Amino acid sequence: RWDRSAVWDIVHFGKWVFLSTVISFFALQIDKLVFARLFPLDQVGVYAIAASLAIMTPMLMGRLQTVIAFPLYARMLDRNEPLGHVVARSKPPMLLAGAYLVTAAIVCAQSFVDLAYDDRYAAAGTFIMILSVGAWFAIIDGIYGAAFLASGRAHWVAAVNGTKVLSFCVLLAPAIAWGGLIGAVWAA
Repeated sequence: RWDRSAVWDIVHFGKWVFLSTVISFFALQIDKLVFARLFPLDQVGVYAIAASLAIMTPMLMGRLQTVIAFPLYARMLDRNEPLGHVVARSKPPMLLAGAYLVTAAIVCAQSFVDLAYDDRYAAAGTFIMILSVGAWFAIIDGIYGAAFLASGRAHWVAAVNGTKVLSFCVLLAPAIAWGGLIGAVWAA
């Protein structure tokens, strides 16, 4: 039978998850969409290659957070353990793994691009290094995002993703004025 309160909880939580997903898509794609309008397509193509390689670190860490952290947080909440303590205990190993992956990406980026691509794509190594700095913040965001979702606070995840999109939009013009495409990559 229908339980009105359960339906309300599911719909209320679900709308925030949906909104967060839509905003996350824009947060991940807005750079490529905007850059395609502002810069020559050959430079945007090199950037797109770099972005697709640089996203591997936060995606791998996001997968670990989804498979390990989120279930751990949910289980601890079921046991009435304070979420802050659980996050504090699980954060150091995730940050250590993330730091290792980000450092490896920064150190190996240019060598990988030089080995895998010809000279036309050399700038991709620089872009990967810059984007890897942002990957560190994505890893931190993922740790807290999993905690927010586990505690039923999907609206906070939507707010964080909205802040990312808004920050990019606000920082883009000054970043381009400062450094052209390199500045825009820092804004991304």
